[in-house]
Amino acid sequence: MYRAGTVSVRLNTGTGTFTSLADVAVGVGPLDLKLADVDNDGDLDLLVANYGEPTGTAGTTVSVRLNRGAGSFSAPATNAELTVGAKPNSLTLGDIDGDGDLDLLTANNTSLVNVRLNGAALVPPTIASFTPASGAPGTSVTVTGTNFTGATAVTLNGVAVPSYTVNSAASLVFSVPANGTSGVIAITTPGGTATSSTAFTVLNPTPVLYSISPNRVLVNSGSFTLTVNGMGFVAGSVINFLGGPVATTFVSGTQLTAVIANSYLTSISSSYVTVTNPAPGGGTSMGQLFETYLPAPTITSFTPASGPVGTTITVTGTNFQLVKYVGLASVGSPYATSVTVVSPTTLTFVVPTGSVSGPVGVSTSGGTEYSTDSFIVTATPSPVPTLTSLSPTTTVAGSNAFALVVSGTNFTTSSLVNFNGLPLATTYASATQLTAQVPASAVATAGAFGVTVTTPAPGGGTSAAATFTVTAPVPTFVSFTPASGLVGATITVTGTNLTGATTLTLNG
Repeated sequence: MYRAGTVSVRLNTGTGTFTSLADVAVGVGPLDLKLADVDNDGDLDLLVANYGEPTGTAGTTVSVRLNRGAGSFSAPATNAELTVGAKPNSLTLGDIDGDGDLDLLTANNTSLVNVRLNGAALVPPTIASFTPASGAPGTSVTVTGTNFTGATAVTLNGVAVPSYTVNSAASLVFSVPANGTSGVIAITTPGGTATSSTAFTVLNPTPVLYSISPNRVLVNSGSFTLTVNGMGFVAGSVINFLGGPVATTFVSGTQLTAVIANSYLTSISSSYVTVTNPAPGGGTSMGQLFETYLPAPTITSFTPASGPVGTTITVTGTNFQLVKYVGLASVGSPYATSVTVVSPTTLTFVVPTGSVSGPVGVSTSGGTEYSTDSFIVTATPSPVPTLTSLSPTTTVAGSNAFALVVSGTNFTTSSLVNFNGLPLATTYASATQLTAQVPASAVATAGAFGVTVTTPAPGGGTSAAATFTVTAPVPTFVSFTPASGLVGATITVTGTNLTGATTLTLNG
C-alpha cells in the first residue's frame, strides 16, 4: 500500500486462491520491491524501494525485511532501513564484489545509482548427509545440508571436484571425478568449509575394452608387448590373456600394456582378451579376439619322382609345423598314415596302398599346398615265388589229365605252373596255393619231371623246381601160344602194359 507504507503478503493455497497472511510495514511510498536471499539462509527476503510522498518529503531508504520462514517477514536488528539517494524508484540485486553475497543497487530520482555492499555476517555451511554412499567415477552425488549458496569449491578426499551444481542453499550435486578416491566430502563457501562425517567410497568402474594391438601373431614368433585400449582402467587393472591374468602395466585410464611370453604362443589358438578391475566395484570387460596362427605351407621339391606303393617320399618346403594331412592329391588316393615331420622345412611319408599318381599335398593348421609336379605311382614289383609241395607227387605213365595242386608262397594272380618246362593252365587260389591242369600228353611216358612256378615282371621270377614222378605201369599176363614146343620155338604172349618189356623168363 503506497501511502500506508506496507507490503501485503498473500500465500497461494495451490488452487489459485490466496490467503491473507500479513501486511509488512516498510517505508513511506513503496514503489519497487525485490525478493532475494540476502542473508544466505535459503529463504527469499524482501527489499523495498521507498519513494516517499509524491509532492511532499522525498523517500531516501530501502527497507530490508528478512524472511523468517513460512512467509513471515521482520526487520533485522541492524540495517532495517538502508539509506540511499532521494526518491529511489527501482532496485536490483547482484553479487558485484564476488564475495558470494547479493549486493544492492538503487536508481534514484536524482540521476544517481546508489551501491550498497552486503556486509552481513557469513554463515558457514553444514553437511547433513549425501547419497549414494558409494559409486564409480561419473556417479552423481547429492549432498544435503545448509548454507550451500555461493559455494566456491567441492573436494572429495582432498581432490577438487571440477563439476558441481548448487541446487539450493540446502542441496548440492557433484559428479565423482575420474581421478576420485574414497574419502570425506568438503564444501567451501565464503562462510567457511563443511566436511562430511562419513567417507564416500569410490568404486572402481567396470572397464570397457575398445581394441588390442596386435590382435594376431605367428605361432612361436617370440614375446611381444600387447597394448590394450579402452576406458575405466585403474592402477590395479589386470589384462587376462588366454583365460588367465598376466603382469600388467598401467599407462593411463584408457591404456594398459603387458609383455606376452612366447610360452603362450606355442600352438594355434583363438581366445578373448579381457581386463579386470579389482574391488571395490570393478568387474571384467567384454573381450577382444586374439589369435595365434601359422602361415600356409610351401612345397619346394620332393624325391623320388616316382615309385610303387610303399615308397618313402621326402618333401622339402616351409611351415611344416602342425601337419594335419599328407598324401597324393588325386581322386581315390588316401591320406598317408606314416608321416614324419623332420623339421619345419622337411617331412617324409610313405605312399599308402590305393594311391594314384598326382601332386604331393601337405595340409597344416595354416593352410594347404600342392606340388607343381606329380608323383608317378608305378606298379609294385612281385616277389619271387617259392614252391614247397605238390599234390599229387606221382602218377602212372599214360594216365589221364589231372589237377595238380601246388603249394608255396608269394603267388600272384599272374603266376603260372610249369610242368617239365611246359606252362600249364593255372588257377590262382591264394598267395600260397595254385591249381594247374596237367594234360595226359605230359605224363604219357614214365620219368622224373621238374615242376616250377613263374611270376612275370615287374619283379617276380621262377621258383626252384619240385620233382613230379611218372612211373611205368605194371604188365599183366593173359595168355601165350603155343602151349608147347621144341627148343627154339617162338612163343607169343598176350596181356597189357607189355610196352618197354625188358625181360621174359620161362620157368624162372
